[in-house]
Formats: sequence, structure tokens, C-alpha cells
Amino acid sequence: MWVLGDQLHRGIGALGAASPDTHRVLVVESLGKLASARWHVQRAHLIVAAMRRFVAELRAEGFEVDHRVAPSMGAGLAAHRAEHAPDRVVATEPNSFDARALMTRLGVETVRSDQFLCHPGDFAVWSAGRKA
Repeated sequence: MWVLGDQLHRGIGALGAASPDTHRVLVVESLGKLASARWHVQRAHLIVAAMRRFVAELRAEGFEVDHRVAPSMGAGLAAHRAEHAPDRVVATEPNSFDARALMTRLGVETVRSDQFLCHPGDFAVWSAGRKA
């Protein structure tokens, strides 16, 4: 199970039903992602610190966590797959379109995100045929 940096909550998506007995968690700190935008240094620190704290919380709960610092998200996943050879990798549906496309390219299964009041798919159905 892959947890992204904006999904650091035990009760959402795929992680909500996960158990330390049956799931290994992957968390990737992507150096490329941090370098891809002009992040304020305090924001970057907050994100990395939150990820590391969440890793510690999951480990305290009994999860085996593969915490990787990698040049990219894809490189972190490739290293995880090379070391652990999982049958499949599952992640909660990312919030951004780019991250969703990345998950598809990398062959990661996604489960529906429950982080928003209205899921994008529900909104698309509701707004179909409307002009405004």
C-alpha cells in the first residue's frame, strides 16, 4: 500500500481498512517532487516532517513501513518493488490529475478517495450537460 504525502491520515481511502498483519506501507519522499516547484523552505520542511512523523505513527501501530528517499516517486516505487516483490501496489486515489496519471503509468491500483465532500466523479455526473 502506497501512501502519498497529502494522504497522511490513518482513516482515509485504502489505509482506512489496512491492517498491520496484512499490509506493508510504502512512503516515498521524492527529491524530484520537492525540487519541481518553488516551495517555501518552511512548507517543504512541514511536508517532509509530517511524512516522517506519520511513518513513525504507522510503525508504532505495528505496520511494516518502507520509507524511501528517492530521486522520484517512480524510482521509489521501483526500488520498493525490487526489494519486496509485492503482488500488487494499491494507493488511495491521488488528489491531482498529474498524480492520478502517474499511478496509471506505474501500474498502481487506486481506490476511491474520500478526502473531499464531493468526489470528482460524482461532480462530473452532476455537471454533465450543464453550461454553468
